Amino acid sequence: MKRIAQYILILVVMIGLFSPIFNLTAQTVGQCVDGNGVGLPNISFGNCNPPNKWTLTVCFEPKVLQNGQCKPCTPPTVYSVLGGCVTPVSPTLPLCITDRTTGQPINSPCRTISTPTTTSNYHLLAPINIPGGITDFDPSDPNKPNALGEYLNLMLKIFIGLCAVLAVVMIVMGGIEYMTTELVHTKEAGKERITNALLGLLIALGAYALLNTINPDLLKTDIKIDRTIIAYAGAPESSVPFTPISQVALQGLGINCTGSGGNTALASIAQSFGGKTTYSMTARNTANSTTVFADCSSFVAQVYKCAGLNIPGNNTGEMFGGASAVTVTNINGTKINGTELQVGDLLGWKQGGGEQFGHVVMYIGNGNVIDAQRTGVAVRPLNSPQFQGRLKYIKKI
Repeated sequence: MKRIAQYILILVVMIGLFSPIFNLTAQTVGQCVDGNGVGLPNISFGNCNPPNKWTLTVCFEPKVLQNGQCKPCTPPTVYSVLGGCVTPVSPTLPLCITDRTTGQPINSPCRTISTPTTTSNYHLLAPINIPGGITDFDPSDPNKPNALGEYLNLMLKIFIGLCAVLAVVMIVMGGIEYMTTELVHTKEAGKERITNALLGLLIALGAYALLNTINPDLLKTDIKIDRTIIAYAGAPESSVPFTPISQVALQGLGINCTGSGGNTALASIAQSFGGKTTYSMTARNTANSTTVFADCSSFVAQVYKCAGLNIPGNNTGEMFGGASAVTVTNINGTKINGTELQVGDLLGWKQGGGEQFGHVVMYIGNGNVIDAQRTGVAVRPLNSPQFQGRLKYIKKI
């Protein structure tokens, strides 16, 4: 009997602790609503506050509740993921992506068809009436870089809360054990149970309070890896005027240099320097039996010369001299700020304004540029990280 009384008291305590979780809302006669007061279009009760019994009708896709019966949507309306019939709009609009919580499309204007797409976030089957609403946990949300950290921090607080609840339960059990017996060893066991519960609660709360007092950051479990961008710092340029290397010497190295071809030959000429060029500021404009020596500006000038075009300048300062600086806001394939690039267009930056050295690259088509860096001549995508936010000048050919 004594043990049964303990279990009854424990049950009473647990009901008292967790009773605030339950929320019962009486409903009036008519269509039923969920915990948020939103009507349920596909569920009908004969009486939402019935004196005797309920009559439940549930419709499944593609049928909806119409006059108490499950019927398909009448054309031209179609079935909606929300359980109703909607009229589709122009097929030129994108498909609606519907938020199951609000029932509203998140990419309006859009069109709804019989199999609309939905968000990938998890939504409760039955809404919970919580003041302020429920915030979806979406680790892919760009506005939540520490979503997992926030989740772990919340779990830590919930764990401490559960420790407090269990400690209270153990204290109650120890008190019952102490008061319902006359045996000395049982009373001691009850006292020990109470002492251990208090000690455990103090350790949990004390550890959290101590760490939070010393440094609140010790309690953070944010998992975030800082983004690292490898940027090309540029290389120094020579002030020595450009002097073209002879066509014979370049052709002897297998480089396409005929002094003709114009704009259409620029890309092939520039790429023929690959693997045969060494970056050098002091030896630029020269070549030996195996290697061409050039820096970024002399390389571009030499390519222009081999195509039979006038050189754009001796160095980046001259190449971009007189040009107005631009702010590159969008690089989209073959376009910068919406302007189509042509083969031979020059892009880059001049020395100063936060740049230790100037640099120039040449556009060769298909969203690629070619330039001479410390590692030699190479083709790179125009949207490479090393160019992000650094292109300040565009010189059209």
